[in-house]
Amino acid sequence: MYPSESAMLAELIDHVPELWGENANSTVEVHCHDQAHMDMLVTCEGTVIAVEAKLAHWSRVLAQAYLHRYCADYVYVAIPARNVTAMKLRDAERFGIGVVGVSNSSTRIIQEGIHAQPEARIRDRLLVLGRSTCGAEGIL
Repeated sequence: MYPSESAMLAELIDHVPELWGENANSTVEVHCHDQAHMDMLVTCEGTVIAVEAKLAHWSRVLAQAYLHRYCADYVYVAIPARNVTAMKLRDAERFGIGVVGVSNSSTRIIQEGIHAQPEARIRDRLLVLGRSTCGAEGIL
């Protein structure tokens, strides 16, 4: 198990190219809309992907992730692989959210997200941010 969400996120960052493509760029702790922050922004070939990571509090991560459908093409929750259950997969699917199981030995997309209809202006800003070399924190 991971000692913190940031440790799990660090593990996930190492797997971004295999999950979303060799050309994928990732940025963490991105201000996306209103008071909301996403844990990770991934951009690849014109696609904006939002990722919320949580060790626990399933309903909270699901609610946070759902809000990101307003600004990203695809949204995923990242949770420890051993915490993935059929109920969680059904919940995520109902809201169009994908699930990434994170583990030291095998981080993988367990369930694909469904294409969202984000607000174009916010999505485009995130796409530019993801292409830039803004470092570890992106602020819009």
